[in-house]
Amino acid sequence: MRKNIIKKVLSGDQLQATLVKIASGTIIIKLIGAVLLFLMQVYLARIMNLENYGYYTYTITLLGIVSLITRLGLETTSVRFVSSYNSDNRLGAIKGLYLRFRFIVYMISILIGFLSLFVLYNFKNVIDYEFFITLFTAILLIPFYSMVPLLAAVLRGLQRIVFAETQTQIIRPILIIAFAFICDLIIGSLKSYHILTITFVVFLILLFIYKFEIRKQNFMRKNIVKEEYTKEWLSVTLPLLLFTTQSYLQKNTDILMIGAILGPTQSGMYTVASRVTDLSLFGLMAVSTVAGPLISNLYTKKNQKQLQKVVSISTTISFFVTLLFSVLLVIFGKIILSFFGTEFISTYPVVLVLLLGQLVNAFSGTVALILVMTGYQKAVSLILTGGMVLNVVLNLILLEVAGILGASIATAISMVFWNIIMVLFVNSRLNLKTTIFSLKKISNTKK
Repeated sequence: MRKNIIKKVLSGDQLQATLVKIASGTIIIKLIGAVLLFLMQVYLARIMNLENYGYYTYTITLLGIVSLITRLGLETTSVRFVSSYNSDNRLGAIKGLYLRFRFIVYMISILIGFLSLFVLYNFKNVIDYEFFITLFTAILLIPFYSMVPLLAAVLRGLQRIVFAETQTQIIRPILIIAFAFICDLIIGSLKSYHILTITFVVFLILLFIYKFEIRKQNFMRKNIVKEEYTKEWLSVTLPLLLFTTQSYLQKNTDILMIGAILGPTQSGMYTVASRVTDLSLFGLMAVSTVAGPLISNLYTKKNQKQLQKVVSISTTISFFVTLLFSVLLVIFGKIILSFFGTEFISTYPVVLVLLLGQLVNAFSGTVALILVMTGYQKAVSLILTGGMVLNVVLNLILLEVAGILGASIATAISMVFWNIIMVLFVNSRLNLKTTIFSLKKISNTKK
């Protein structure tokens, strides 16, 4: 039945066929990447003790927040504007945006890096030595950790989606695993700061690969005169900074609060459960990567019918992929957790609770992405702020009562909250149906 509906929707519709075709390739990359990332986490948890693994995961979470601030939401802005400029063949505008954004990210990264070093130095006497060195290495990584996602976003806007995703989803974990294996043979008993040093080297390699690819694009030709619309770009970017930071905090509030209240060991255990749950997300992430530029393009052209189809098919693909992997994780969750070590099996209930939240997330569709790509980033920011406040309050209450299981309950509840609000907002402001039921509706409309 579902296959027939999809066939009818795609019949004679090149745009949707393209979406499914590209999404299929991206989903394969995301699937391989999810497996590799999982193997990387398993291997790192095995070669480090639980305390060092906790230091590593907590530091990576902090690094992610700092990286988001340094990028100012520019990667999302890049996808939106580059996609639009590319469809109009405005190569000068793409060149101006790329050069301006690259300069901004490097300057802010260096500034925040120096400020972070100053703060870290003043806390050197109260931080464990291994944790101190780990944080120091992470600070040195900030410029490269921030620039790589920006370059990948520019390539995604140019429809070089498969190439951009291959580097971060496949090449990155392979290199980290390979270098960690070599270092483990030479050094033995790797610490968290060893893994951060390896990550530093890997991101340098990725930066070189992305820059080499961008230099081959038409907009980088010497005869192309750059156009700058910095005021327009930043007017969109600053609200997006709130959106991207809030999205990240919404996803990682639990890890940060567990680390602060219960310590790095509990944070490391919860992170493993969270990463196992993330295996169910690659369908939603893959479709979002492809759908973003299409949504921006169709909204600009005011093609409501085609826009609804893209949204509906995106939701259908991502939901059923998420459902499939959720069922597999329910069945084999304890076995998968045991790969990290027998002590992690106790986090199985955490996995189940987080999966419920992710199923609601996939059921609702790519609502946050839709709002951002159609200019409602301020609304997204406000809704996510409400979800984040709810998450923090529930974590403060439930962490004391139920430990890391309480954190998972708080996260799932807040996720359901902001998804429901966004679904209602998209429906009322954009007249788009985003849930899994929307595909049947557009199929009936064609009859």
